[in-house]
Amino acid sequence: MTLTEHIKAYFKAWLRGIILGAIIFFPAKASAQYSSNSTYSFFGIGEITGARPIRSEAMGGVSLALSSEYNINNINPASLNKFDSTTFLFTAGINGYLSSFKSGKISKTGTDFNFNHLAFGFPIKKWWATAAGIAPFSSVGYDVKLSIPIEGSASTLETQFQGSGGVTQFYLLNTFHPLKPLSVGINVSYLMGAVKHTELDKLTEFDYPDVTKTDTRYFRNFYYKLGLQFNQNIGNDRLSIGLTFNPPQKLKIRHDVEILIPNVDTLNTKPDNKDIFEMPLAIGAGIGYNINSIFELAFDYGFDRWSTVSNSLRRASLTDSYHYNFGLEFTPKETLIRSYLSLIHYRAGAYYEKKYIQLRGNEIFDRGITIGAGLPIGRQGSTIDIAIGLGRLGTLNQGLVQETYGSIKIGFNFHDYWFIKRRFD
Repeated sequence: MTLTEHIKAYFKAWLRGIILGAIIFFPAKASAQYSSNSTYSFFGIGEITGARPIRSEAMGGVSLALSSEYNINNINPASLNKFDSTTFLFTAGINGYLSSFKSGKISKTGTDFNFNHLAFGFPIKKWWATAAGIAPFSSVGYDVKLSIPIEGSASTLETQFQGSGGVTQFYLLNTFHPLKPLSVGINVSYLMGAVKHTELDKLTEFDYPDVTKTDTRYFRNFYYKLGLQFNQNIGNDRLSIGLTFNPPQKLKIRHDVEILIPNVDTLNTKPDNKDIFEMPLAIGAGIGYNINSIFELAFDYGFDRWSTVSNSLRRASLTDSYHYNFGLEFTPKETLIRSYLSLIHYRAGAYYEKKYIQLRGNEIFDRGITIGAGLPIGRQGSTIDIAIGLGRLGTLNQGLVQETYGSIKIGFNFHDYWFIKRRFD
């Protein structure tokens, strides 16, 4: 193919990916928004999701050392090194949660259903691959009611706190691997989204109007991540090492505040439209070992230095966060068994994370286990990925909330061979 033909082919690939994404994603997005369904999303920009490919979700969240011809790993931008010269990938995922909340003698349940990710990718040169996608970066979703008795009367002040929204990440990954065992990459993202916090005050037993205060914060800015991955064959096995680095960065914030007193007045203000939200230095390291293309074992560690940033959080303080992830994948296709069951990728994992907020002197932890599978469809490497998780977030100490949750995540990976010049029409 000539250079002009190559350019036309890649342009068509990008165009098809964008059109396919628009058809699948935007109708759903128009009728829903991200929601974490978590009390702890009250703080900062909400619960930082770090939406991973469903394969990683089934393996306890490990991702930094993983790479594949049939998956787009958006967590390490250096991981697109396995793309074949004719590969085209399209992937999309959804999440579902069932949560139980407990605080003291009070308990409740909630459900949540959200978009996980959408992306497509392909190679540009033998040493250069690219992918573009969209995923939630953070999400907010809580509903808390408090009743405070007013001394000297039978009346109470009832306050309801509600939150919704989140920040969306539009990303472009580029992986370069001029040397066979080593690849480097960069993720250039644009973050944007709105987080709405609403406070409704009701004074019972008195003929006073309700007061509703809504604080909407609009976040936006570019966000960068660097990645490195090293892959070395050892006989029939393969050793993989992955590293990622996020420099300290800032998100711009615009505030809109509305105070509503029914039948009295509505007040709109814009308190400080030059505010910023600081994102900390973050590093990650992972190691994986593939045994004879049958077993894949992996471990990740990540650290975010939140204690050095100056963000002000209501009723909470910032603390350094970290996470450990363990995962394995078993694919018995290399054995003598020849059936559909032998082609399935069986996965399991576990995770342990310390969150970036501290409440009443208590550090907040999230931990859980996962299982899942990659179900092949067709003969070109396409799969339906399923991840099921069970976890616990928070603590019951000092009246805080403990969340026990179950999750199911489903991803669709469509693999095709493009850019092939046919000999015969």
